[in-house]
Amino acid sequence: MDEGQPDSVSTVLSHENGTVSTLSQTIVSHVSRYDFHFIGSLGSILLNGRTVTLNGEGPGTEFPVGESLREEIHEFATCCLDSKTPDANGESVRHTVAIVEAARLSAARDEVVMVSELG
Repeated sequence: MDEGQPDSVSTVLSHENGTVSTLSQTIVSHVSRYDFHFIGSLGSILLNGRTVTLNGEGPGTEFPVGESLREEIHEFATCCLDSKTPDANGESVRHTVAIVEAARLSAARDEVVMVSELG
């Protein structure tokens, strides 16, 4: 982590269709975890470590660790060898990078930043 960089970030995103989502990220946890909680008007999904739980009903279903990363690396290597474009490429992640940049600018300016401002 670079000196002066925040160790935790929370971002509130307002979407054109009226949906509001939040994204929180921290690097101060002593364990490496990827937890995602999706809450909608019709239900919720919690991805907690290796377990998926729907609508808070348990027990959750476990899934294998590392399979998706292994598949992504295989797909990337295959694309390199076959001169193809991988699914996650510069163009496909451009919008994600714009959201992260808008969040960074919003924190620096202490004001709302529209992704559309970034071109």
